Amino acid sequence: MELGAGDGPGWLALSEVLRGDALAVLFADRAEDAGGARDYLGASVAAALSGAVIAAGWVPMLLDARLPDLSPSNLAVHRAEGGGWFDRIALRNDDCLVVAGDPAAGQSGARAVSALDDLHRQFAAFLVAALEPWFVAVRRRAPYGRYGMWGQVADDLCGTALRAARRADLDSEAAWDEAQAVLDLVAAQVPELRARPRLFPVTWRSGEVLFSVKGTCCLWYRTQEAPDPGGEGYCGSCPLRDDECRRARLTRWLEEQEARG
Repeated sequence: MELGAGDGPGWLALSEVLRGDALAVLFADRAEDAGGARDYLGASVAAALSGAVIAAGWVPMLLDARLPDLSPSNLAVHRAEGGGWFDRIALRNDDCLVVAGDPAAGQSGARAVSALDDLHRQFAAFLVAALEPWFVAVRRRAPYGRYGMWGQVADDLCGTALRAARRADLDSEAAWDEAQAVLDLVAAQVPELRARPRLFPVTWRSGEVLFSVKGTCCLWYRTQEAPDPGGEGYCGSCPLRDDECRRARLTRWLEEQEARG
């Protein structure tokens, strides 16, 4: 996340993304990697923006209980050159919502709300306002439905919560529960949000770590030659992957991370 940036080559305010030609450019950039799998292409382009806006608001709220100003004129994204995704996120000012009692509440640009639930409601409303028109536009171009796109939002929100908790040494179950609370608010406005990920605990020599299994497949496997649910060609958190293989894969990853310190 960058502050005070968002201008120059490749940068687009969210308002420009939603009304401009960014969609066509992302489709063109991703077409070769999709290898003719237009449903995967739609899933990939839809996730390019949803992943950026989730990262912009969700991580600061999880770690600090502060929600940045995510208005379409303040949030900007940077298009990766030829990559078909947004590789940088910027906020043009540092205005934010905080919970009453936060030391920042009296500072310029910080507006206090009464409880964390209020931050959740504001964030859920932003997600719906920003992503619904984007998903409608993507659906017009590719055979990947809005149920799948909103399912990817649920997967990303929950996966990001667990990753942030692991990195910051926070309570993973609490982060998961907070993600569910936000999803409940989104689902109340978006009937297409039905599928959700499931928790996947992995017990290894240093204890138990919580991961998630996606509730929605991104269809990346359709771009691979002879994918094997018990081997390669599927994401580690793919709902189509065999759980025993998944557990072994994640255990190896944890051991590798421990070895690297």
